[in-house]
Amino acid sequence: MKANLKGSGGIKGLVLRHGEKVAIVVFGLLALWFAYSSLRLPRLQDQYQASKLQESVTQTTAAVQGATWPEPGSELAPEVRPWEPIDKKAGIRVQDKHYPFRGFDPPVIAASQLRTDPVILNAVDVLAIGGSGLLAFRDEETLKEQERLRVLKEAELRKEEERRAEEQAERAAEGLEGGQPGGRRRGGLDEGGPEFAAGEFDPDHPNRRLIEGIASPAGVPLQGGERLEQVYWATIVAKVPIREQLKRFQDAFQNARGGFDPARDFPRYIGYEVQRTSVEPGKPPVWTNVPVYDGQKNGKSKVLGNRPAGKFVNEASVVKLAGVASTEWAGPAIEPVDSRWTDSLLTMPLPPLVGRDFDADATHPDIPLAVNAPPVEQEIAPEPTATPADEPADADESFSAATPGQLQPGASFNMPMRSSYPGAGGIRGGGFPRGELGELGGGFRGRGFMRGMDQEEGMMRGGFPGGGMGAMAGGIASGQRMELPREVDYLLLRFFDFTVEKGKKYKYRVKIYLADPNYGIAATSGMLDSTVLDRQRKEATAAKAKKRAAPYFRGAAEFSEPSPTVGIPLGGLVHLAEAKLPSVKVHNDEPAVKLIAETFDIELADSSVLHVAHEKEFRRGAVVNLKEKMRYTGENDRWIDTKDDPYELNTGLTLLDIDGADTLVKDITSPSRVLLMDVAGQLSVRDELADASDVQYLRLIFNEDKRRQNRAGMPDGEFGPEVFRGPPGGGRGGR
Repeated sequence: MKANLKGSGGIKGLVLRHGEKVAIVVFGLLALWFAYSSLRLPRLQDQYQASKLQESVTQTTAAVQGATWPEPGSELAPEVRPWEPIDKKAGIRVQDKHYPFRGFDPPVIAASQLRTDPVILNAVDVLAIGGSGLLAFRDEETLKEQERLRVLKEAELRKEEERRAEEQAERAAEGLEGGQPGGRRRGGLDEGGPEFAAGEFDPDHPNRRLIEGIASPAGVPLQGGERLEQVYWATIVAKVPIREQLKRFQDAFQNARGGFDPARDFPRYIGYEVQRTSVEPGKPPVWTNVPVYDGQKNGKSKVLGNRPAGKFVNEASVVKLAGVASTEWAGPAIEPVDSRWTDSLLTMPLPPLVGRDFDADATHPDIPLAVNAPPVEQEIAPEPTATPADEPADADESFSAATPGQLQPGASFNMPMRSSYPGAGGIRGGGFPRGELGELGGGFRGRGFMRGMDQEEGMMRGGFPGGGMGAMAGGIASGQRMELPREVDYLLLRFFDFTVEKGKKYKYRVKIYLADPNYGIAATSGMLDSTVLDRQRKEATAAKAKKRAAPYFRGAAEFSEPSPTVGIPLGGLVHLAEAKLPSVKVHNDEPAVKLIAETFDIELADSSVLHVAHEKEFRRGAVVNLKEKMRYTGENDRWIDTKDDPYELNTGLTLLDIDGADTLVKDITSPSRVLLMDVAGQLSVRDELADASDVQYLRLIFNEDKRRQNRAGMPDGEFGPEVFRGPPGGGRGGR
């Protein structure tokens, strides 16, 4: 029955009337297309037809069933292996090399992971510390000149003694008072007091007096004849994340083909670059590389001349610097940092500083000094799983890594430092454990005590009598470290920039380089990932174009973050002695502090060291620059004298603010602090407690009354019996 489509018009009506017809036509066309397409399919070849395959199966079955062993002497007879009793081979030894030990419970399936390039981590938390002081260098010309002056001085003294002896004889003959026993000869041999013997009297300095009770000075030991130079420097310190770097190496190689081998895959630092920019208002930073110098000025170094030891810190520059230190540095500086946190390449040796020892200014705030270092724990030694690769031997043009393998065990600059002895370096208590003599450590900053112990026990600092190589002890050589103490997460990067100018401001950044653990592994070994092969191929091509060998090292992706701005001080140290609050009885009175300004200077007449210190009261806004008569000591604080003319002691420090000194109980006041600003605009804080031992020592040496009291029969003085073991030591660096 035909549907009633009345009222359905337009497209809707058209679809309802003819949609079924259109669908039938479409399906019919698709069926015809499938049938036509099947006719165009390729036909099976004749040899694969069923009849042919059945014939091949029949022939093969007949051949197998009718097969026989070849007759002896036929062509196929040698291919048959005759049976032999097993007892004839019982004496054959099994070759061990065919069955190597692969550890307990080895994986059933060999590692399929390939060796990739681990990320090279850069140094972090870069800081810079400005410093200045006297450095001592051996110099034959200076030694000859001092010897000439000494001979002339002795000749003058002999003439003076002969003249005085004649005068004494004449006075004795005339019955003068000066010739009687016990009489005092005006201008005579004992003019300087009972401390000086006749042979030690200096007519040019009649007021000079000996200082008793001081055993040995801080700083490098001076034997006489050294060339002294006033040097300014910036100490760049940073933390190198050795533990995190080791983890990156282990993650990359532990499950890779060849496994993790500490002899090859332990991170080996081979150098770093240091860049510097001057900080000037309105000028963009311009970064330039800082060469490696030994601290001498005016090209005095016979080895280096006006040339640096190297453009970068690498094995070649470190070896050259070690050679200069052994022959031209006056002696070794005490290393205050524990050797567990140092590295012979990363940690630059301390220069031969005179009069004071390096302390916190020689390390990063997050890397402890030896006196504060935790005890040694059990070390982690990864189990080797492969044989080490061969060492490479060339460099890249951007960073010269020198020739590897120069830092060998037993090299002179890898000798153990004083940090291996209890309490060595930097301790204010002179080797006493912290807390035994109070928070300050007691004593006079360890200056004389540990040194006196060394002399009594016959130990020479650094292991060399008077040599400078002890200063080169910078921890374990990079190529020899295959384990990491549990307590060490970072290694100390330390660099000295001796090309700075006083009063200027700088910023620094560094870039670390490590030996490539994938260098020397053959491309055909199947151990290296394609990314490693592509990198090595590109590096080899670029090096060949420049007629160089392919680099065996890799550097961090970019330089570190810049350090905070550092200013280079004018020179001189400042110690906070005490503070005084304003009096309530005086209107508009202000707080005041007593500061002790201290410096080390060069006596031009004989190139000796002068130690100058002066105490004075200052108020806020004052500049700690002095010009007046001052006392000074010489010959390692052996004698004291007074400058006839006003002496200029300029520190360039401005006293900005004073805090503390509040009354607690009766005459006891709270410790005080002062805020200082140097000429470069850098701020620093001095603390009364931290400076207490420095102040005690300087007051003992430069205070006339207390010195006379101790000579008058007070063996312990006001500081106890240990005071007179020696002058101060650690804790004076960088002040």
